[in-house]
Amino acid sequence: MVSDAKASELKEVYEFGVYVKVPIEEAFRATGKKPIGVRWVTVNKGDALKPNVRCRLVTKDFKFKDPHRDDVFAG
Repeated sequence: MVSDAKASELKEVYEFGVYVKVPIEEAFRATGKKPIGVRWVTVNKGDALKPNVRCRLVTKDFKFKDPHRDDVFAG
């Protein structure tokens, strides 16, 4: 169920064009910084008898210098 939930989330990520996977070296060339890390958050919204597993791909906590940037936010 977890694998299916992760596949569903990745499908949405790609359909909405959230990001494009590129080599790490390209991120360094473009920004001079390493890419922001991500992790999976997996929850069961159901119970043991009727599971409803959901997964979300989220960015890890990071700091930035300009507090007025509107392109950095938490959902």
